[in-house]
Amino acid sequence: MAADVKRGEEFAADERKDAGGRMDERGWKDEGPMVSERIVERVHSGKGERSAKWTPGKRAAVFVGITFGLTWAIEFGVIWPLATGSAGPISGYGMGGMSMLVYALISLMMFMPMVGMLLTRLITREGMRDAWFKPVKFRRTWKWWIVAWLGTIALAAVGAVVYFLLFPGDFDSSMSAMVATTMETVQAQGLSLPEDQVRMALYSQLITMLFVPFINIVPAFGEEWGWRGYLMPKLLGRFRVVPALLIMGVIWGLWHMPLTMLGHNYGVGYAGYPFLGIAAMCWMCCSMGVFLAFLTLKTGTCIPAALAHGFFNGCAAAGTLFSATGGNALVGPGAMGVLGVVGFTVVAVAMLVALHRRERAGLPLSVREECDAGDESGGKAARDNGLPQRPDSPSGA
Repeated sequence: MAADVKRGEEFAADERKDAGGRMDERGWKDEGPMVSERIVERVHSGKGERSAKWTPGKRAAVFVGITFGLTWAIEFGVIWPLATGSAGPISGYGMGGMSMLVYALISLMMFMPMVGMLLTRLITREGMRDAWFKPVKFRRTWKWWIVAWLGTIALAAVGAVVYFLLFPGDFDSSMSAMVATTMETVQAQGLSLPEDQVRMALYSQLITMLFVPFINIVPAFGEEWGWRGYLMPKLLGRFRVVPALLIMGVIWGLWHMPLTMLGHNYGVGYAGYPFLGIAAMCWMCCSMGVFLAFLTLKTGTCIPAALAHGFFNGCAAAGTLFSATGGNALVGPGAMGVLGVVGFTVVAVAMLVALHRRERAGLPLSVREECDAGDESGGKAARDNGLPQRPDSPSGA
């Protein structure tokens, strides 16, 4: 046991030294990437050799490999043939002509990051420690849950407003273009509805976007428990906070590549297909990903990120209801476009600056780290005063 502890502590010191920078008396670096203290914690729990083998970077690589492998195999091997047949990628934005089976399979792909996370934990024998599932100090962090709900909707609306300010001729307050498209769809089904009734239905749809996306939290959680609940802490154990979150955004964007190439997000009839669409998806995922990561760090759980992700998916196309032309998927007013996501981009920059400053100051980045630091201080005080120590810690949830 003593030998395991010694090997583990030497490994942790080497990891910090390799990352660059100096160690202070707590074992944290004041310069260079942050390395998890829990390497040493696992050594003291009798798992020294196992922890030394599976560093955060290695676990991240295994997770990405499994998640990409499973997702791309199904999307290229099953969804593409079902969606395209011999016709090639879908030509229209949104793939409206697809079958319900294809849509169902695409929805199931959102659970692949969670499957990848569970398999990675099994393969590396990590268990469910540090799962980022249980909320931490909810009485103090509840406001960030509200941000996940209303903030997501507000930032999506900001993007639509910016688009229409730059392209005022495309703004249609009466939603006449969308009304006409909806009526054509209804008539194609042999039904008939008055124009005013269709318009009221569209306005009602905007109102329901405040609540209906709660349903989307289930598939969104499948993604967030993998990306923000697993990959994010591993990357933070290997890189500084800014590159860690940006790398995660690019990985998340590239994970969507098969469906982006299929035309799911931006169609295929644009200049620079498919590379411009892939780049736009990575830009969106970096912007949205930092926002989701910040929520996760502030609450100690990936559930608010899943809530925000669900609302984003539910209201991302809301701006197109007021577009006379239907908008441009790559640009806006939908939140997937470069202008449509500008609200998230601006906020993401501010969040990265705030996190970078905390990192430079040696302050905890997440509420979990704050709790762990408090537990350590409390435990030391308890030992000094001969009081019983608290056995539990948020880091295990």
